[in-house]
Amino acid sequence: MLRRSADYGRFIFFFILLFLLFLMQSVPGLMPRVFGVLSLPVIPAVVCIALFERSSGGEMLGLAGGILMDIVSMQITGFNALFLMLAGCICSLLSLRLIRNNLLSALTVSAAAVSVYYLFHFLLFYLFKGGSEPFYYFFRYVIPGAAYTTLFSVPRYIIVRMFMKKIKKGTLF
Repeated sequence: MLRRSADYGRFIFFFILLFLLFLMQSVPGLMPRVFGVLSLPVIPAVVCIALFERSSGGEMLGLAGGILMDIVSMQITGFNALFLMLAGCICSLLSLRLIRNNLLSALTVSAAAVSVYYLFHFLLFYLFKGGSEPFYYFFRYVIPGAAYTTLFSVPRYIIVRMFMKKIKKGTLF
């Protein structure tokens, strides 16, 4: 799979990008809170990267981003890794077989992935554990968190697209 130096360089760049976004979401004070909600920028980054990769590359980078998120997670270990691995695989297959790779499709796929993530997270870690006032929590934290996280898919897509164009032109690696 990693045959050329461009493949190595590309995957190293994407992993560094995921690691920096992980640090932004994990270190207190680096990401601004909007209405008390913190964004998860690793999820749209995995989706945007997967749109430019083959299915195995999308899976690997999704797994890497999920493991990074699981490191600081206080819930079930492996939830983020499994979800982001599946999201990376599905998004890359969608890009290869079904949808055009443009900003609108990236925003749509990212919104879908983020919404499913927040919904499963709400169901597994709040509702099924017997959390109090689930409707308040859903409308106060889940919906604004999903919207705030989805906004980060636009700059991530632009960064990844610029990087991939430079690689195809041969100006990098």
